[in-house]
Amino acid sequence: MADRMAPSSAHVNEGQSVIELLHSNITSSLLFNIIQPVLMSFSSNNLLPTVDNLRKRNDIYDDVPCPACRDHEETLNHLVICTGLEQAFLTAEKETIDKIRKYLKRFKCKKSVTINELYISIFEYRDPAFPELKQRNRQELLRGLISHTIVKKLRKLTSKRIASLLSLKIIKYFHEAFRKHVWKPRCKMMNELKESLHITHQDKCKTSRTHKEDAETQRDHYRHTLTAFREQKASKYNEGLR
Repeated sequence: MADRMAPSSAHVNEGQSVIELLHSNITSSLLFNIIQPVLMSFSSNNLLPTVDNLRKRNDIYDDVPCPACRDHEETLNHLVICTGLEQAFLTAEKETIDKIRKYLKRFKCKKSVTINELYISIFEYRDPAFPELKQRNRQELLRGLISHTIVKKLRKLTSKRIASLLSLKIIKYFHEAFRKHVWKPRCKMMNELKESLHITHQDKCKTSRTHKEDAETQRDHYRHTLTAFREQKASKYNEGLR
């Protein structure tokens, strides 16, 4: 029963930096060379060019929805649980697990680690007891953080030293898989959405401060286009229910 109890609030809200986690296991110079490209990822400080971030410099995105589902505002919080990207995230997670299993083969662990054990240890929401952890779990990994509960589970499956090394690999592999299976397809969908809304390269180079009037005119057009798109989508859905 203890294993199925929800993590304490301190653990749920706590993100442990990979640098802190590995400080006692790797020399400072080696640590810097290995971790820097991982933790300097564009997602670590919420710098991904999601629609909410694009709006900060250009108001032509004011009424542009999530390109994957086209039903919600696109933020980092939404990105990790977007229904339009769910299969892509599952593929990225599977690739991460496959690489971790391959990496584990070089160590002599206490016991054989199963795929299911890795899944519920690294992607905690896969445990039927904690499905609500999906958003937090994915967000922390994208930000280069490993929760304390994940580290504890990995230590039980392997050892303290191996768990520390695995934590670094998890972040690296997940970021690579995210870029390949989630972000690139999302960017393709974003380009298609921009094309349907007639957003040109020149429009994207404009800023609200210097082209406010022009952006305002375009925004009215985008609102009208999106309204028509949503009405068409709702109409098709209603027809399917008949």
